[in-house]
Amino acid sequence: MSDAAPFEQSASFVHGNRGLRFRLVSEPADRRRFCGTVVFVPAFAEEMNKSRRMAARMARLLAARGWRVVQRDLAGCGDSAGEFVAASWSDWTDDVAAELGDADPQRPVWLWCMRAGALFSAAALAVRPGTNLLLWQPVLSGAQHLRQFLRLHAGARIVGEARIAGAAPRRPTVGTDQAVEVGGYELNPGLAAAFEHATFDVPAAFTGRIVWLETAPDVRPSLSPASARVVEQLQRRGVEVTAAAVVGPPFWQTAEIEDCDLLLERTLAGLQGGAVAVQQGEVGRVRLDAEPGASRGAGRDDEQPVDEALAFEGSRGRLWGVLSTPPAGTVQSSTAVVIVVGGPQYRVGSHRQFVQMARRWAGAGFATLRFDYTGMGDSDGDLASFETCRQDLGAAIDALFAARPKLARIALWGLCDGASAALMFATGDARVAGIAAANPWVRSGTSLAATRVRHYYLDRVLQRQFWVKLLRGGVDWRASFGALATDLKEARSPRSPAVQDDSFQARMARGLAAFRGRALLILSGNDLTAKEFLFYAETSVAWRGLLADPKVSRIDVPEADHTFSKRGWLTDVEDQTLAWLRQFDQSAAGVAMSHGEVRSL
Repeated sequence: MSDAAPFEQSASFVHGNRGLRFRLVSEPADRRRFCGTVVFVPAFAEEMNKSRRMAARMARLLAARGWRVVQRDLAGCGDSAGEFVAASWSDWTDDVAAELGDADPQRPVWLWCMRAGALFSAAALAVRPGTNLLLWQPVLSGAQHLRQFLRLHAGARIVGEARIAGAAPRRPTVGTDQAVEVGGYELNPGLAAAFEHATFDVPAAFTGRIVWLETAPDVRPSLSPASARVVEQLQRRGVEVTAAAVVGPPFWQTAEIEDCDLLLERTLAGLQGGAVAVQQGEVGRVRLDAEPGASRGAGRDDEQPVDEALAFEGSRGRLWGVLSTPPAGTVQSSTAVVIVVGGPQYRVGSHRQFVQMARRWAGAGFATLRFDYTGMGDSDGDLASFETCRQDLGAAIDALFAARPKLARIALWGLCDGASAALMFATGDARVAGIAAANPWVRSGTSLAATRVRHYYLDRVLQRQFWVKLLRGGVDWRASFGALATDLKEARSPRSPAVQDDSFQARMARGLAAFRGRALLILSGNDLTAKEFLFYAETSVAWRGLLADPKVSRIDVPEADHTFSKRGWLTDVEDQTLAWLRQFDQSAAGVAMSHGEVRSL
């Protein structure tokens, strides 16, 4: 069973408590090779997003070796129905139990838990004690994990945030009867209380075995002291535990998406025995269980948008996306939207922003597709740069027109380097009538240095808090002034004004200049990336005058950070984008009337 073989993947939306759940199944194409079931329990919040690629790679590798792997998004998480603020611990444990209950009891069953997913293992194993347990960097204390999550409120993990003036925001506290907003997530008091009391445990009746794996950056990695103590306690109880640490990054929290092939290899070896080498690229070939195009959700609520899983061919294999379509009875627009994901995100987005946006716009009549580039999220292939996504973007537009053949036009909505990709690659496509570019990425050494000098150092020295910290010895002034000197030097360095420059920034400018549709620029006031874009557009020859073109309109969200992580900021962006989208249908109706194609009754 160690040799890789063809496998299949199918996606659907299945029923759960209070709504549908997104479910991706990877399994061997030849059912005679089936050797057992692996049920995945994802990490919590942003850690789920960051670890999605590694989980997807592992699922495909296991399927190619005979395992049926089920990845189910929990209630209010990922692509599943519901709001995160309404999520409950019991809903999540019921989701895990439902998948374990569907597993073939005649073959081995593994519960594969990523990070905080380990906190659900006790309840699941109590129901089915013969289940084996695969742990990836397990969280042992829910209370400690909750405290780490609350630190997100300071904004340190929101990429591109520029706020430095004024006092640091106060960390939210739990224990009240109101939800707290943390890094774009609204955490309800019931869920917070459940985390406070949750600990990793293995029931006394447990009869399976455990594979416990962690990563560490050290040359000679080892388990964390807390994990080592728990492993020793389990072994003294007579539980069969195989525990190891491998060299690798904390991919569930790194700023950029990272891989750890050694973890994949040790996992394969732990489940099947023997050393297994992971080759570069994906193993086997992918086929869809469903008809080409879409796998529909199980049932629908006529008052809510309908989500459908889409699979289509990209530049180097299968790409996965989710299409949100208007509910029954809604006037459906002839304009649809493709969300172009930016930065180290998959189709869900930071704090599920793309899920919320897609469902909001679909509810207003605009079908909206969000998808994973090659190598991102659930899609096949090695990691790809936004500078190489032309074919993937074209494939997504093709897939949307195939799913909605009556469409007349497409509008793209891109964040960060997703906006950059849209401006580079989509302006020549006649089907694209509009591009909304939110906080476009134009990063260069010179522009970043100049932006920091303008918007970081000046504000910093005006802060009373900075001088108090400096006088108390809390600031490494030598390092700070050294960084300032480096940025000043870089900001003054000469830059080539050549319009024919082949940099991605110049290609963005040429794309916008040639675009015949409408462009919407969305800028956050508290975002270094947005400020850098404005500096670049003001000083670059290639960009000169482009933002003043009548086809370009602009929205400013003064207090917002890079990903619009507060509900009010995101709602503002959704509302103003909707107003912009409606202009396309209004213009089309006006043209039709001028040609006598629309008549009053």
